[in-house]
Amino acid sequence: MQPVATDEPFVNEPIDVAGLPRLPEDRFEPLDPRFLRIRLTGNAVAAAIVIAVAGVLALTVPDSSGMPRWVPLLAGAGLLVLIGLIAWLQTLEVRRLGYLVRDQDFSFRSGVISRSVVTVPFARIQHVSIDRGPLARAYGLATLQMRTAGSGGLTVPGMSHETAQRLKALVADRAAAVADDELGEQAPIGATPDGPSPGPDIGTAPQPAPPPAGQPVVTAPPPVGQPVVAPPPPPAGASPPAPGAPPPAPGASPPAPSPAADVPPPPAPSPAAEVPPPAGTPPPAVRPSVERPADPPDPADRTP
Repeated sequence: MQPVATDEPFVNEPIDVAGLPRLPEDRFEPLDPRFLRIRLTGNAVAAAIVIAVAGVLALTVPDSSGMPRWVPLLAGAGLLVLIGLIAWLQTLEVRRLGYLVRDQDFSFRSGVISRSVVTVPFARIQHVSIDRGPLARAYGLATLQMRTAGSGGLTVPGMSHETAQRLKALVADRAAAVADDELGEQAPIGATPDGPSPGPDIGTAPQPAPPPAGQPVVTAPPPVGQPVVAPPPPPAGASPPAPGAPPPAPGASPPAPSPAADVPPPPAPSPAAEVPPPAGTPPPAVRPSVERPADPPDPADRTP
């Protein structure tokens, strides 16, 4: 296929990246403070388990084992330090989490050491749901999940249940509005907001105009290989068409027969009378009847 030549030159100008709009960091909404309590609750439970196990081991280690009693306590102290470090990082992470809702997309930022910002357009969102676990229900929180086309989606935890419900309704409405706008832009040419533009009636074929009066009707021959269909005979009692009249349209009902005039029935044939033969004709000859003689009796039948 040959490329189509155009008079307009190809233009590929650079874009000033410094002038592009950016996400305002100060406009992100933080998560609910109760979400940090849920995260720290797990750390507190883990620390309590470590302290209990280390104390039990320190008290039950026999002296014959040769292991000092301070070894379990030292191991427990190391685990407590590790749990405290994890709690500190989780605190920084929860304070870093935030979301931003704009007219065309939804953004979510996360991470402390490795920070990330995910932006999902409303046009790609296909499903929105709210999840609540046991601890989330106890603290009145919920998790908003948005599933998109082609990727896993976006999960925003640590919202109050009321905020999650409002955001779910907002995201669903914006996604539906964007989808309707895209369908309206892809509407076919000639379509109207109420529906497609009315077109010609395809089911009714246009009928040819009849020829002028007195001009003979010329019928086109059928295509090659198609049988010739003769017109149906006129009904009984119908008058023949006038010379030069156009043929009836295809599918039209035949004209109603005109009432026939009162014509007397033909006379019944009279019985044939005996006509005498012409004069001088001899009468027919009569064959005489001859009686046949009886057979003679058989001699064998005679009795003595």
